[in-house]
Amino acid sequence: EYAVQQCVAAVADRDATKAIGYLSPEVVARCESIPRDAITNRGRSSIRATLLDVTRRDSVTVVRVRITESYGDAPFGGGESNMEQTFELTRGADGWRFAESPWPLYCPPKSVR
Repeated sequence: EYAVQQCVAAVADRDATKAIGYLSPEVVARCESIPRDAITNRGRSSIRATLLDVTRRDSVTVVRVRITESYGDAPFGGGESNMEQTFELTRGADGWRFAESPWPLYCPPKSVR
């Protein structure tokens, strides 16, 4: 839960380096060439996350949150969008890390041959 909270906070702060620091080494390697614009160019939006559910199984934890993103100028030009996100984390020697690329950074899954 803490890793998700810290990663979402890094996205809200537009700190791609910190957000990417919560990815597992495998995801970092797979996402290396993906642009960080989704994290760093958030415009005038603000982000709020609400914890919905946590499921733990051995060394995997699945965290569901509702992300609310507000944008524009309130009160008449603003708006917001809500979405549910599911984050899968694995426990490694260096703590909990994302097993898949988390919102808003998307890296295609490793191709299976």
